[in-house]
Amino acid sequence: MNASVGPWLLVVSAMFVGSSVAGCTAAEPKPPASVASASVGSAQAPVSERLSETNEKTATVSESTMSAPAAPTGQLVCRATADGNAHQIFLEWNGDTAKGTLRTSTPSGMVRLEPIKAERYKARIIIDDPTSEDLAVHKATLVEDRKGKQLQMGDHTQPWTQCN
Repeated sequence: MNASVGPWLLVVSAMFVGSSVAGCTAAEPKPPASVASASVGSAQAPVSERLSETNEKTATVSESTMSAPAAPTGQLVCRATADGNAHQIFLEWNGDTAKGTLRTSTPSGMVRLEPIKAERYKARIIIDDPTSEDLAVHKATLVEDRKGKQLQMGDHTQPWTQCN
């Protein structure tokens, strides 16, 4: 065997053997408890501190991303459950017209925020998309009568739902 190939072959062989042993934890012998605590104890403290700091940062990030979005601006006009979804309507009035947000929460936990516009018409609040020019199709209709506030999502064929 050539002398220049020998050391490289040993290094490559050691790398493959080392990587295969590293993946197999059952074959790895454990040192006695006294040796493990004496030799690893001082080196383990900084690692565990770094791990706890990382876990704290991860928990903070996941808590902030997992929480529902903050309530939109404006007054909560209606909260109702229709078509299997929970709807909240927030409006900021300026005379007889308003701008606001329709917040829809699905049963799976997804929350969707949609901008809306609203106007008062014959004791009703008509809610549309901000860009809608259609006078016949509405996103929702809100009415207050002797039964209290009621919400109708979509067109007139949809059922009325009591606001909470």
